[in-house]
Amino acid sequence: MPLEVRVLGPLEILKDGAPVELPASKKTRALFGYLAATARPHARDRLTALLFESTDDPRGNLRWSLSKLRGSLGDKLVAERDAVAFVPGDDASVDLAKVRAAIKYRLETAPPSSSASPA
Repeated sequence: MPLEVRVLGPLEILKDGAPVELPASKKTRALFGYLAATARPHARDRLTALLFESTDDPRGNLRWSLSKLRGSLGDKLVAERDAVAFVPGDDASVDLAKVRAAIKYRLETAPPSSSASPA
């Protein structure tokens, strides 16, 4: 079941081309967008400080948000004791990652620029 994540523009998840309903919580959506855009694991303490510090129970709010996201992301959301990550794998993609890869490819395959000035 291919999963497509769009973080450029409105945050959106598509499974087999159909939109997946995201949790209503803005902080939960921000958490997912951040994990998808950065494409690396983040310490739970860092995420709570970033998104939930102003709440009474920051770690509890992070756990709640992760549980809501698991319904949409399944095993793509990896939550370990100290770190959390969105891991797309081979059957999922993130639009921002595609753009980054295209830019990297373009930079690596571009012909060297000429430093000689035109006559």
